[in-house]
Amino acid sequence: MTLSHSVKHASGWILAMLTGIGVWCFLPLEPAARHCFAIILVGIVCFIFDLLPNYIVGIWITILPVILGITPADVALKATTQWAWWIILIGFMIGVAFNKTGLGNRFGLYFGATIVKGWFTVILAIFLMNVFFNILVPFSGAAAIAIGISIFMPIAHDMGFRPGDNGFNGIALACVTSNLLAGELVLTGWPINPLAVTLFSPYFQLDYMGWIKYITFPASILVITGYFAVALVFKPQQPVLYDSKSAKKQLQALPRISIAEVKTLFITLLILLAFITQPWHGLEAGWLALGFSFLFFVPVIGVLDTKEFSTQLPWHFFMFLLGVFSIGYQLNYHNIQIWLAQSTMPNGIENWHPILANGYISCLMTLMHLVVGSIVPLLASFIPTLASYASDSGMPLIMTFGAVLFSSKRWIFPFQEAFVLMTQGLTGGMLETKAIIKLGTILTILIILVVIPISTFYWRLIGAP
Repeated sequence: MTLSHSVKHASGWILAMLTGIGVWCFLPLEPAARHCFAIILVGIVCFIFDLLPNYIVGIWITILPVILGITPADVALKATTQWAWWIILIGFMIGVAFNKTGLGNRFGLYFGATIVKGWFTVILAIFLMNVFFNILVPFSGAAAIAIGISIFMPIAHDMGFRPGDNGFNGIALACVTSNLLAGELVLTGWPINPLAVTLFSPYFQLDYMGWIKYITFPASILVITGYFAVALVFKPQQPVLYDSKSAKKQLQALPRISIAEVKTLFITLLILLAFITQPWHGLEAGWLALGFSFLFFVPVIGVLDTKEFSTQLPWHFFMFLLGVFSIGYQLNYHNIQIWLAQSTMPNGIENWHPILANGYISCLMTLMHLVVGSIVPLLASFIPTLASYASDSGMPLIMTFGAVLFSSKRWIFPFQEAFVLMTQGLTGGMLETKAIIKLGTILTILIILVVIPISTFYWRLIGAP
């Protein structure tokens, strides 16, 4: 252990203890809320400073409040009863199946032979694929990211990128970033969008066409900004050329599509159809998709076996993810989010210039996202609170809603975005944490300084309420 690492480790433990003791004893909340918040913040510090393995942090945050009688077990473990948590598992199943059968490589060679010419075009191809997925396939986030990783990481390898390279990190992050940002183009793009609209509905009714009118154009700016952020931040120092002719020859040399590839494609389509056809079948699409995903392990029908279920799926990652989701449910149970939201709005903000007001809200969301961790509890606490404040004070409602929505579409640390963690898992942990933090920080700055001002100007131009 180097001296600098020892100093970081010691500093982290000191900060964790001071944070835990300070919040446990002195925060102006009810005792149970104080104690729960202290445990969560200690866990977050342990993650940031890499003091404990991630799965231990997840267990700490989820189980310790239950053991101490602070939070009921059904609250701490509520994520396991929600399909949003299990949909991450679906993404991993698709990724493993695509890689095992070679279907991902086949699609990758097709993209390489037809679209990819170099660095900027491979990032463009990833963004275009995810724009397509989000517009045409409702709530396809986890599946689209898994498919993207299985298609484009072989292309990254053929370009000469290896784990630790800028290019490797950039292509992996493009798969998740493009999906997160393109998910705001339409109401049915990202699974969180209907939740956000529902939370906003007591103050303003926003339907599918209303979303297109008020949100789609600013979301397009968000996507374009994300493209240039990824393409420029991770641009390799040396020129990168992709041999599309070689990819075409390799594609032509592949044997005919195998039965295993057909099975994988069929089950994946069933999973996507669960979401596409929800207006007709009326069932809970997430649970239906989870049921279809287990067809991968059914003898004769599937392409995976029980050994791969236990060895290829990163269960330690799911323990950490359980902790990330648990943060939101516990904060909500103890009303900590409402206290945070109400304690951070300055008096007279309704009289500020809209760009400054939305900029403040965006900065506030950045800070609160660090504390709350998951986007779901962040929106669940801030949309109703800020919408109520805006309605009472005369602040523009759509501007407030949009500022909160767009400001939640980025991260600083990986634990703040479950699908970033999923992408890190899909790359076998090879996607570097420092690259995630680097892009997340730059995206956060660009959203505050570029996306929010342009969006505010657009909303004022069209006379948004």
